[in-house]
Amino acid sequence: MTLVPGVLVTLMPRHGPKILAGGLVLATVLLVLFAQANVTIFNYRLHLDFDPAWWALGESYFLLGNWNLLWYAAFGLAVLAWRQLFTPALAR
Repeated sequence: MTLVPGVLVTLMPRHGPKILAGGLVLATVLLVLFAQANVTIFNYRLHLDFDPAWWALGESYFLLGNWNLLWYAAFGLAVLAWRQLFTPALAR
């Protein structure tokens, strides 16, 4: 399914982007409709309920396991090498 947009634009370079834009609009409208409704099809509930656990995610990234030092090291390296980050060789 991820190759379909590229193949569509390749096979139909003139109308492919318009068809893809229409499909994106249709998918967005369906997503909004399913988010507001509680539809059941073949005993599957299609209600979209988005409630991410941001606190637990942040805790696991910064305080637990293998990731606790990576972000502090990345920040420290960015501070130490701030001049080299914007040189033409790395800016691209």
